[in-house]
Amino acid sequence: MKLNKKYLIDNAIYITFGIYMLTLILEIISIFNANKILGNSIKIIRYITYIVFTIRIFQDWKKGSKVTLSIIVLLAISVAIAVFSGNKNVLFFLIVAISLRNLQFNKLIKITFIIFSIVFFTVLNLSLLKVLPDWIYYRGKIARHSLGFIYATDAIGIYLIIILMYFYIKKSKARIEEIILLETINVFLYKMTDGRLSFILITLLLAGLLLSKLKILKNLFKRRISQKIIKITCYILPVVLFISFNLLTYLYSCNNSFAKQVNEILSDRLKYTSEAYENYGIPIFGKNIKWNGWGGYGHTNTEEIKDFKYNFVDSSYAKMIFDNGIIFTVIVIMAYTVTLLRNHNKKNYWLVIAVFFVLIWGVVEQYLFNIGRNIYVLALIPLLETGNIKSSEYNNIKRIKGKINEKINR
Repeated sequence: MKLNKKYLIDNAIYITFGIYMLTLILEIISIFNANKILGNSIKIIRYITYIVFTIRIFQDWKKGSKVTLSIIVLLAISVAIAVFSGNKNVLFFLIVAISLRNLQFNKLIKITFIIFSIVFFTVLNLSLLKVLPDWIYYRGKIARHSLGFIYATDAIGIYLIIILMYFYIKKSKARIEEIILLETINVFLYKMTDGRLSFILITLLLAGLLLSKLKILKNLFKRRISQKIIKITCYILPVVLFISFNLLTYLYSCNNSFAKQVNEILSDRLKYTSEAYENYGIPIFGKNIKWNGWGGYGHTNTEEIKDFKYNFVDSSYAKMIFDNGIIFTVIVIMAYTVTLLRNHNKKNYWLVIAVFFVLIWGVVEQYLFNIGRNIYVLALIPLLETGNIKSSEYNNIKRIKGKINEKINR
């Protein structure tokens, strides 16, 4: 009976997680974004899941789950971020992460993979059949189709995270015909969305799956020099990408010719990031900034077009600073570094490589700490176990409360 009860409780939280992830992908579909009733309905459902997650945290605490220093510190920082910037996303994510820390990472990935795949291909097909609106944006003369989503990069970006999950779930067991089919879809999406980096990353991931079937590559991967290169990459990649992007932004502000060339390749990302630093500085706990991006432009809130001024910062390595502050951003960069090293030591190379791709993707998209687009942020959850505070365990609190009641009764 106890086992059955635990099974039901665990599955209830998996189902809640599935509903939560469903709300996150639904909110970037064009009709949910354009219709306030549908949009608000999704938010209400998501807030209900937060209540369930909070109840789960309390239940786990009663059963002996640790209250750690890392949780206390992150809670304090997330509250500060909410106060200074009005951004509650970190606080909400922390609630979700704490409630999921005793669940299976692989199962959470599979649940998300199924939900995202079903929603993505349903939306894609309904858009092609003209049932859902296909909002079109232009990059010069190039028409970029959103394919039922808010923006073109959302469409191919969701496909990228699906492929990243497929890469991790299937590993070297991926079938060749599946890989060919998935790359064919990738080429089609690139033609429709002009999402360049996502297209390149997907192609590299699928090529990696194809090459993983070769014995010669497996042997090369196992060599000492290969292992050293991977470990060094684990140490430096998050920091190098963070410093490099922000250094290039600074050089762009100084009219450096090389930075200007990089800016053209990155579609003015350095330009808008440089302007954001000039306007908002480097906040400690983030700032309340109204970001104006192309998503929905000309299709929703058409009355605001006259006063519209694009100011959106795409790169995770700068956007996190503006939204959540420099302290939290540094913590996230350090957390990714530690997570990579831990999984490398455990020889969980498929996860390590998947996170490498996420970090590179973060240069052009703001999804490094966004569970709705980057499920691999869940790989950071084990770090919540750092620094156990025994005095805040449920049994200790109960014991102290009992002693206080005894003194009062006397």
